[in-house]
Amino acid sequence: MPGTSETAMATFMLEVVTPFGRFNVGPQVSAIFTASDGAIEVLAGHEAMVVAVEPCVLRVRGESGSWTAAIGEGFARIKQTTTTLLVDSAELGPEIDVERARAALQRAQERLLSNAPTWIRAQSRKAVARALARIKAAGEGAGRKIVSGD
Repeated sequence: MPGTSETAMATFMLEVVTPFGRFNVGPQVSAIFTASDGAIEVLAGHEAMVVAVEPCVLRVRGESGSWTAAIGEGFARIKQTTTTLLVDSAELGPEIDVERARAALQRAQERLLSNAPTWIRAQSRKAVARALARIKAAGEGAGRKIVSGD
């Protein structure tokens, strides 16, 4: 038909790796996560960089749909055609036990209010961020995990 054409969206290879193995690998259009200095959206052709990743909700859009996951802290290596997230944990929203995440949040908040040593309060702030990311990811609907090349 005149005036209509299919345009393929530019993609990059996204790989999410945890200490337990590959969580996800596949071509994606966009990935949004929180780095130490704010939110980053990765698109194909992104400037090369390495950033520290904070516990957050990872929002990914691919050619065949979108998905979300709660990810823990780690590092991201971003290149023009590939992005690798090396994080300590990753869970799809539907796999998250929300009650367990809420209990973890409450425990971490209680430790923050206590007279605990500085290092315990620092760990508790990270635990609060992880629990909040898990709760948010669980509330964002059905996620999906795409694994290829295993």
